[in-house]
Amino acid sequence: MAAHPRVEAFLHDWPERRAHLARLVDPPEVVVQSLAMANHPLRYEDLGTPEAQARWAFRNGHLMRGRFSSADLLSFMGWLDDDLVDEIFADYRRLTEQQAVNRTIR
Repeated sequence: MAAHPRVEAFLHDWPERRAHLARLVDPPEVVVQSLAMANHPLRYEDLGTPEAQARWAFRNGHLMRGRFSSADLLSFMGWLDDDLVDEIFADYRRLTEQQAVNRTIR
């Protein structure tokens, strides 16, 4: 595979790349708080979407695109598995639960 050396170089420098990327985006807590302040739906059930359907879309959505994305990279590396999906959705629930409680208190 022609891109293999570039992928290896990318992963070799991952700590530096990760630090750089972290400086470019807000932490998830800030994003969720901003969405909550804008009265944006935070949970799948707020949209009428069952979590099982959201999990399926998250796990398989990269297969529906004609371009390479970070989800494709995760899949290519063998990291886009049920354990990762469970971890991400647990973080999602943790991040949105408190905001949902705060909304009901108001």
